[in-house]
Amino acid sequence: MNAFLVNHCLSFVWLLLLSCDVTTCVLCCATTNMDNSVAKFVTNKMCPFAQKVWIALEASDTKYSMSEVSLYGAGGKPAWFMNLNPAGTVPILMIDGDNVYPDSELILDYIRDNTGLHSPEKNVDEVKVQLWRDI
Repeated sequence: MNAFLVNHCLSFVWLLLLSCDVTTCVLCCATTNMDNSVAKFVTNKMCPFAQKVWIALEASDTKYSMSEVSLYGAGGKPAWFMNLNPAGTVPILMIDGDNVYPDSELILDYIRDNTGLHSPEKNVDEVKVQLWRDI
């Protein structure tokens, strides 16, 4: 995990760790069903919604590439980005270039449903996970 993620997202992680014990922690080691998929994460590192997705991608050991876009500035948002999400918001997750998830909640649902990060075997408390997602 790179230093930027650690520095800017530590509050999310600490809040999560303080709200649950080790057996119910959403950051437990996970296996992924997305190993054969190529995930591309489009983000702006200052966006808190994108940071939650970034944490989930890292915690689930999902293999992904990351592209960062500037959300402000003279040049505006690039055309390729607006084609992926006409609303012009981050984060966006693309799986195999075909499936586009243009919203943090949709992406978190996808990660939950397609990785071992959030599984009944890990005895994850749904209420605690939702509290973390609502931050």
